[in-house]
Amino acid sequence: MSLGLILQPFAPTIMTIGVALGVHGTRQLQAARRRASAILMLNSCPTSDFVRDLLGISKLPDDVGKEESDRPPEDKFLAI
Repeated sequence: MSLGLILQPFAPTIMTIGVALGVHGTRQLQAARRRASAILMLNSCPTSDFVRDLLGISKLPDDVGKEESDRPPEDKFLAI
């Protein structure tokens, strides 16, 4: 028997593993790009007030009401 015939039953499993690793790598790359773009955006911010407000907005839930969104952000985002 040749090696190709012996390994033929394992080909679908190997292909499935390869596709899964490719999808995982793509997701990791997208997450890294999102982090890098967020860091670049924050580095270009001129004031600490802007950064505080931006971080406050990003932490708001999706179903936030007008009263909660108009409230000033907490000071927990400021460095001491």
